[in-house]
Amino acid sequence: MMSGHYICPRCGNTGYPQKETRRGRTYLYCYHYRIENGKRKAWRCYLGAEKYVNVERFQQLELSGLSDKNRYKKYILNILDKLEPEDLKWLQEEIKNRLIVEER
Repeated sequence: MMSGHYICPRCGNTGYPQKETRRGRTYLYCYHYRIENGKRKAWRCYLGAEKYVNVERFQQLELSGLSDKNRYKKYILNILDKLEPEDLKWLQEEIKNRLIVEER
C-alpha cells in the first residue's frame, strides 16, 4: 500500500491509505484529516477489499480495489484470456469501429 500523502480515488482529497483486517479479510481505506473550528476532524473513504473472495468464486476476474490504478487493464487481460475465438473476433471489430468513430 502507498504511504504518505495520497489522492483518494473516491473523493479526490488528499489522505493516507490504510489496510484494515477484520475476520481474516483485508479492506482498503483512505483516511482524511482537516482542522475545523480549531479541532481535528477525521473521516475515511472505503476503497474496496484487497481481494473479492465471494465474487471471485464465480467470476475469476481478479478484481481489485480502487487503489489499484491498473485494475481496468488487468480486467481486460483476464477477460481476453477467457474469450472464445469468435468472441475475440467480434471484440476486435468492435474496437476497430469505435476507433474509426473517434477519428471523425
